[in-house]
Amino acid sequence: MMINGNSQREFSNRSKAGFDCCVGAVDGILIWVLQPSPSCCRESRCDAQNFLCGRKHKYCLNCQAVADCRGKFLDMSVRYPASTSDCIAFESSALYGRLTNGLLAEGLCLFGDNAYLNAPFLATPYPNVSSGHMDAYNYFHSQLRIRVECAFGMFVQRWGILRSAIPKGISIRKTTAMVLALAKLHNFCIDQVDLEETNILSMTATILFVLCMSTISSQCCILRRFGNNVFKTLHKASHICRKS
Repeated sequence: MMINGNSQREFSNRSKAGFDCCVGAVDGILIWVLQPSPSCCRESRCDAQNFLCGRKHKYCLNCQAVADCRGKFLDMSVRYPASTSDCIAFESSALYGRLTNGLLAEGLCLFGDNAYLNAPFLATPYPNVSSGHMDAYNYFHSQLRIRVECAFGMFVQRWGILRSAIPKGISIRKTTAMVLALAKLHNFCIDQVDLEETNILSMTATILFVLCMSTISSQCCILRRFGNNVFKTLHKASHICRKS
């Protein structure tokens, strides 16, 4: 789990929520599976009904994840059936053990909703408030938590296999391994997009510098020869700037 001062400041700056202590947002998502076989149930040490989500009327796995400001997953755990609450699933994860042993520097914490218990390393909203400073805190708190919800949205949209039940024949153990592998690929894709955007902005800076330092006749010559590429690059750069 990569947490440092830079990621702390980056989360605060990108979220625009005014907190400077948040290094990630935690939440849970259900991974849709078919009814587990008897052998999978024995391996998981629970029966098929434990995998059934009453709200969705589907068999699922409880996936706990922490996302950063870009939607990358800093940590993910897929160990328990759908009947397990987010709080229990999170507190039974390896990450929770590291957090209780001082993983985060003093003053840093994760943000989560009221499904979790407030702790020195985990900030949750104030319960049952509708006005005043506490309500304002809850509003900005939610602006940080939405990052992990967006990460889940990108994750499921990116990998179509997660939008339906995991095909029959893929065991619970293999499903867990697959989801974790897809999370790593998800992070890789985000890094590649960031790298591409950095290259585009660098090219834009070079183009503008060359045009500014050139004479009018040279500028016309450059635009006649490379006009389409120049305008495409500038258009992409303006789109990136609007996003940020």
